[in-house]
Amino acid sequence: MNKRVACLQEEKLREIAQQPNTIVMQPTYDTHFAPWEFDDLAAVLRELQAYVIQRGKSVPVDEIRSGAVTSSTKFKRLSETCKVIFARVTEYDVASSTKKMAVIFAMIDIRREIQMGGIDEDTAKAKLSSMAIDALHTRAAPPSKSP
Repeated sequence: MNKRVACLQEEKLREIAQQPNTIVMQPTYDTHFAPWEFDDLAAVLRELQAYVIQRGKSVPVDEIRSGAVTSSTKFKRLSETCKVIFARVTEYDVASSTKKMAVIFAMIDIRREIQMGGIDEDTAKAKLSSMAIDALHTRAAPPSKSP
């Protein structure tokens, strides 16, 4: 028996399928991934941020995450498709920080700019790095002078 695996164009596949003793196999997919629209993602993140803040700082993060996933199909989808962002926004210290949330929303805006061709990857990385450092930066008091 002669077996051969090949990747061919649709027209060539139909031609080969007509030959006797030939089986042409094509993949089928059960799951179709649909990426988030930028505005939808930002809206869901704002909802999640409000949910986390409303739950409060004293609620354990695991309880916040499980509660979010069971309370909303949008939160569940976010937890499955944007795992890192979901994990960060469900931390009270992140959700309650204007600066940290601004960085997350800026990431979405910059991704939109990249996809629309308004900014290149290197410029985007530099812009995001600068924003992240600014968000993490805390102003330290100058050292006191010894007499």
